[in-house]
Amino acid sequence: EKVLNTACISCHYTGNTDNLTPLDDYQTAKDLKGTLWALVILKGTMPPTDEAGIEPLTADQKQIFSDWFVDGMQQ
Repeated sequence: EKVLNTACISCHYTGNTDNLTPLDDYQTAKDLKGTLWALVILKGTMPPTDEAGIEPLTADQKQIFSDWFVDGMQQ
């Protein structure tokens, strides 16, 4: 959840004007577990590092994200 808050919420928040899925609600993020896993861990397309100022996730951040998924995305 800590990586989600630091790497995703700056764009994926409730009320964003880009029509991005908000991930600032824990239940919504949990409901999208498979999609998040695919985009962040398998494909590596999130966060989109071609956007200005967006840094790719570090190996440590990816590991934290992965561990969070495996542990059932506890709040």
